[in-house]
Amino acid sequence: NVAEGRRLVQAARKLGRICQTGTQNRSRGNLAEAIRYIHEGKLGEVKLARSIIYGGRGSIGGPVETPMPPRCDYHLWAGPAPLTKLTRARFHYDWHWMWDTGNGDIGNSNVHSIDICRWGLGVTGLGRSVVSYGGRLGYTDVGETPNSQIGVFDFGDKTIVSETRGLKTAPFHPKIKAMWFFYGTEGIIAETGLYDPDGNLVKAFEGKSVSHFANFLDAVRSRKQEDLKAEILEGHQSSALCHLANISYRLGEKMPLPEMRKRLGDVEVHDDVRETLDRTRHYLVEAGVDLEQTPMTLGRHLRLHPEKEAFLDDAEADGLLARDYRAPFVVPKESEI
Repeated sequence: NVAEGRRLVQAARKLGRICQTGTQNRSRGNLAEAIRYIHEGKLGEVKLARSIIYGGRGSIGGPVETPMPPRCDYHLWAGPAPLTKLTRARFHYDWHWMWDTGNGDIGNSNVHSIDICRWGLGVTGLGRSVVSYGGRLGYTDVGETPNSQIGVFDFGDKTIVSETRGLKTAPFHPKIKAMWFFYGTEGIIAETGLYDPDGNLVKAFEGKSVSHFANFLDAVRSRKQEDLKAEILEGHQSSALCHLANISYRLGEKMPLPEMRKRLGDVEVHDDVRETLDRTRHYLVEAGVDLEQTPMTLGRHLRLHPEKEAFLDDAEADGLLARDYRAPFVVPKESEI
């Protein structure tokens, strides 16, 4: 959660430790060259980046009472989470889709693309506001996290939009296969390619990649945080955005599409949020979802106090920035580190 990410940063700073996160795309040389191209202003003015994760997961079934794997120490495995009965058929991996132990595909997969969007746009902190919508649609199972989810992150002069599609879907772009897009006045950068506005490849960026693990070890030897490709603060801020979107979603309400479209019209960012909603609706209908019978959930539009990493005037949302810990697996508070 957000509070735990901040504790990691706090502990690393206090103890002078070298701490790297597993956002290993930052060690790709060709991607670093693409990001440098943006930072040098060659893509023109860039106000919008889009993170794209399209891939069908499928139902996990259940609920069904499942025996614990015999060699699993469930007390140790669950850690701070409650010792609830296992109701999913597969013990491993499918914990991603339960709120007690996971955070859905936005935190499982989309975090990597969101991290690239942050890097390219040069944004820091948690932004000004967040709103998320979607649902666990297309089937009924024991899973809790949304399989289809949009997150809109407002950084004032810049915007990140994350799209997660867990049902069968057509590609986001008819010509460009990519998991992140930067839209500039002078073209588009997607993955590690420069494209014209029509989606034609203009240039493929090149650069020497380094091992993410070797980069960490080199920084351990040099004792310089700035040598890290993905220092803990960057990982914390990227993962925090995923948590913020989930908090918005969890505090939302199901509603008819016209009402959702009306409310999203009040979200002023550097994206046509209604057009994004229309594409999401089209995807769900094509996947066989009846949105009248199973409507999407529109999350709460949450405003943030960036310095405090907290929400403005929303105690309920603040309560989801951390969790209730099951002893003895208790994370220290800020004042205790």
